[in-house]
Amino acid sequence: MTPSQAYAQWKGVGAYPHESESQTIRRFSQQFRLKPEEEEELLDAYPDRPQIARSWDDTGRKEKESGFIAQTFGAGMDELQKSAGSAIAGPGAELLSDMGWEGGAGFLEDIGTDIVAQQEEDLKAYEAPQTRDQLIEEGGVWGSLYEHVLPEETQTPQQLG
Repeated sequence: MTPSQAYAQWKGVGAYPHESESQTIRRFSQQFRLKPEEEEELLDAYPDRPQIARSWDDTGRKEKESGFIAQTFGAGMDELQKSAGSAIAGPGAELLSDMGWEGGAGFLEDIGTDIVAQQEEDLKAYEAPQTRDQLIEEGGVWGSLYEHVLPEETQTPQQLG
């Protein structure tokens, strides 16, 4: 088995997500005592790639998530849970209050208010959905569709999410 084949198999289980390709190769080379020319061959075969997504910006703050998937399964779910919390704190608590169970009504108000507060905090992790004007400004296929074909009230994919 060549060092390249061994590295390709080992990388699936031995690589760390925060490492660059060259750092992983150097660790692999040290662990399996590769010759310097074999390490150079691996470095040439597996060049470092720029990271697509980062969790933290240069100042150490968490970057906001964006995109269709983040809007649909992240912010969308948080909005749904926030609405459920509002329903629990509002109509749910009022129903128990009307039935004469003040303790239960207070409990539901507390729980619902806590849910809403938590979801509002979670929603701060997401950027606002991309608007129609932003898509048009970016250009491309989507921008052209929204500028020339689709009516103004059509929501963007992120807004739909």
